[in-house]
Amino acid sequence: MKNISSMILPTMIIVIFMAECSNNNTENRPPEILWGTDVCDECRMIINESRFASAYITENREIRRFDDIGCMITFENETAENVQKRWFRDFYDDIWIKPPEAFIFHSAEIITPMASGLISLNSSDGVQQLKNRYSGQLIPADSLRNPEYHFQEYN
Repeated sequence: MKNISSMILPTMIIVIFMAECSNNNTENRPPEILWGTDVCDECRMIINESRFASAYITENREIRRFDDIGCMITFENETAENVQKRWFRDFYDDIWIKPPEAFIFHSAEIITPMASGLISLNSSDGVQQLKNRYSGQLIPADSLRNPEYHFQEYN
């Protein structure tokens, strides 16, 4: 009996430690999106095209998924949630990128799911490719919540 009770405390400590590590790990990586199944938190459309997707996690660990960067901007401005981390999908490489590494490009010539014309790229080479093909502008990722960037045309 004494042997079992002496193992309970160390086991509980290990379980709590592992749970904390798991929570921290979840906050540091982008959420999983089930393409063709998950819906955008703003427009409620199914998220089909990964290269336009974006996501964030709030301080309360709520995960938000979007089919268009414009939907993310609108949702953030409407809800005023405290966002802990944001991610964008790279237009060319189809990988998740964080705002410090993200180049956000806006062009009315680029057709995005909700017509925002906003896409993200992880390299200046990608930006140059777009500038050669489309007229548009670079927007700092940290200024996307600025009210002047309301690109939604479906409202």
